[in-house]
Amino acid sequence: MARIQSELFPGIEGGAVGHLQSVVEQRFGIRDLPQGYFYLPIGSGGLELRNPMIDIFAMERIEKSGWSRSWDLRTEKFSFAAQVNHDVETYKRLKEHWENLPSSSKNLKLIGNKEFMSFDEYVSLRETWLPGWLRCYDDMLEVPDPANVMITPAVQTFLGGQASSISHGNKWNNMDWYERWVVSLYGEEVVKRFGGLEVVDPTLIPVGMVQLFRSSRMKLDE
Repeated sequence: MARIQSELFPGIEGGAVGHLQSVVEQRFGIRDLPQGYFYLPIGSGGLELRNPMIDIFAMERIEKSGWSRSWDLRTEKFSFAAQVNHDVETYKRLKEHWENLPSSSKNLKLIGNKEFMSFDEYVSLRETWLPGWLRCYDDMLEVPDPANVMITPAVQTFLGGQASSISHGNKWNNMDWYERWVVSLYGEEVVKRFGGLEVVDPTLIPVGMVQLFRSSRMKLDE
């Protein structure tokens, strides 16, 4: 991530946030804006910049906490290499079971064939009849839910002693996981600079209209 930001914003310390800080300073003469300002929702007066590292931190926390199964594609349980080995063991077991069946049962099972299918024939069924491959594929495509964060006494303090709102009147318990991470990581510096998490007064600046314009298909003339 550091390399991507350095390539996109060469010579600028702080990557995307540093670039936006310099733009704000050039246009409006405002300096030393905290990082949290750029990540706050537009409804709170921020710029709602997405922080991709929060997504990574949330996934990493799941892996280390044990709250959910580990999402590490190198683990034997969910790898394709493990499934290949499983095919070998399963084929041996099925063939041994077949060879121990009476002849009458064999005829019924494979429509008269007295020889069990070859291993090549067996693995040719991976995309159609072998359910283990489907489960493995589904497991590798599944995206685990990100880990939530609990409200701490420090967060409660700068939220005004209670789980107050961040945008649209939503309380802490109604925030999504990403908003909680933003508040926990950057709330203190935002409150120190602006006195609260609401950077602007929504009664004076129609921040809701900004959100409407962003989601609308209408294009406004410059």
